[in-house]
Amino acid sequence: MRYIAVDVDGTLTHSNVSFSFGKYMYEQGLISFFDASRSTCSYFFHTLGLLSMESLHNSIFCSLFSGKRADQIEKAADLFFEQKGNALFRLSVVEEILLLHKDGARVVLLSSSPDFLVEKVARYIGVEEWCATEYVVESGVFSKVGKIITGSEKAKIAAEVRVKEGAPITVFTDSALDLPLAFIADQVVAVSPDRALLRASKEKGWRVIRG
Repeated sequence: MRYIAVDVDGTLTHSNVSFSFGKYMYEQGLISFFDASRSTCSYFFHTLGLLSMESLHNSIFCSLFSGKRADQIEKAADLFFEQKGNALFRLSVVEEILLLHKDGARVVLLSSSPDFLVEKVARYIGVEEWCATEYVVESGVFSKVGKIITGSEKAKIAAEVRVKEGAPITVFTDSALDLPLAFIADQVVAVSPDRALLRASKEKGWRVIRG
């Protein structure tokens, strides 16, 4: 059975889901202008390579989620997906992945985004398996950031599947952050890739989907 490892932000979706949800929370009055601005700055610095994935998550968590009731955030996330719907997604990529799933491939979403958001992405498009960065809930409130799913961690997950099942691996991603995963894959599909991933795709002969 082929193993299809799929990134979420910028691959399945047009933009970063966490960033879009943070904007939605601000529009709904769930976070302050200060917290929205702080999280936006953190995301901007991360895109410039000036803030690590770990630092980004800790900053976003403190700004948007720390101490907030999980049931209220879950409800807001449900409404976010209901209202934004298909506009969030690269529908042609989703359709291709679901066709692979229908043909018997094992499709798994591997994302650095918060787990409660990635779970909703999976359910929305009809995929059963996912792995994402853990946002820990204790006594009903968000308390801390748990395990962060980086590109290297994604590669470890896929490598374990290959060892246990001998499954060929196909990767869909938009980012060079996932190169550790891409380099162990049998096939790579670069979706609207960043510059570094596009360069690697040309060198390796990987398929590129633009737009």
